[in-house]
Amino acid sequence: FVAALAAAGAVTQPARRPIYTVSKPVIVRGPGATLGIHPAADAELRVSYRLDYGHGAPIPPQTHTLVVTPETFRADIAGCRTFLTDAEALALRAQGVGRHLTGADLLVFGPRGPIDNAVRHADEPARHKILDLIGDLALCGCDLAGHVVAYRSGHALNVELARALACAAASAAGSEGRKVASRKVGRATNRAA
Repeated sequence: FVAALAAAGAVTQPARRPIYTVSKPVIVRGPGATLGIHPAADAELRVSYRLDYGHGAPIPPQTHTLVVTPETFRADIAGCRTFLTDAEALALRAQGVGRHLTGADLLVFGPRGPIDNAVRHADEPARHKILDLIGDLALCGCDLAGHVVAYRSGHALNVELARALACAAASAAGSEGRKVASRKVGRATNRAA
């Protein structure tokens, strides 16, 4: 999809899109998981994700950090696939979910690593979690600047942080946060039309 969007092109918009950062860390927690965003001095979004299923898990602990740009998204994140453990896959299949899929369609991890597949990056699961996080934080309605640090977060915790940031960004003139900058953004256009 990334290649199709890039091929469609972009059109500069007349209004600037706000870039928001917090003035102090905003942290949300769930059972065994933590997610937060820390202030930025510039308009850069950095994301760090620590994935850890625990001792003896089929997916080894891993961490990935990157500065999110269109280039790093395309090269390092967009191709990272959904993953799950063999036990999770068997439980879903028992419920009738995903029976048409094989291990080659996504990453299923067994005791010896991926089943019927190979990882594209040694830390592909952590990168996929960053992909999920970027998508969930897009719910904020503005671009973000800062350092997002995640430990074992998933969609529910990501959305909780997105809600908190959307509320803070809406009242950015108050003590909760500040607008860092704004930038003109492109809108995809179909060149074939």
